[in-house]
Amino acid sequence: GPYYFQTRCWNAAGISPWSECSAPLLLKVSEPARLAAVTLVEADSKTSLIVKYIQAGDLGAKYGGNIIDYELRYARKEKYLEDPDAGVLNLEESGGSPDQVGLLRWPAPKHGDSPPVRVGGLITGRSYFFQVRAISAYGPGQWSFASAPFKTLSSRPERPQAIQVAKGVLNPYSAKLKMVLPEGNGSPVT
Repeated sequence: GPYYFQTRCWNAAGISPWSECSAPLLLKVSEPARLAAVTLVEADSKTSLIVKYIQAGDLGAKYGGNIIDYELRYARKEKYLEDPDAGVLNLEESGGSPDQVGLLRWPAPKHGDSPPVRVGGLITGRSYFFQVRAISAYGPGQWSFASAPFKTLSSRPERPQAIQVAKGVLNPYSAKLKMVLPEGNGSPVT
């Protein structure tokens, strides 16, 4: 942790009071500590989630450990987050597939204030796993452990394709119908 220093003087008449504490000094400088897992604030739409993180406590709550940025990454499958280098900035713009890992990066807010983060461009009715890490002048910290899965809001099913109709074989009044079920958008089609 950080160290704080004070001093006092003395002479023939006695000892002075202690000085004010110095600014904190981290003697062993390294990347930021691992953060706690991301939590869900709310599923605010069919294509976005609002999540929250807790800021790094390096160098204490008052000074913030010289954190420069935060990164948040997300994927539909937890196993995609096992690679510490996985992540694509602007996943939507890159034509990202659902199997890619999305990545957001933003400047560190004032210490002690960690506003929620809105993650958009997600697929309707699907679950996502999240990780967060802090970045300082000494490098990026480890990714947090993966969050629980958070699901975007479901919506009504897509419009079905036209039913395929053929003559039935049971009798002259029977018909054979074939329907392809549409995408359920997060809820089973019944």
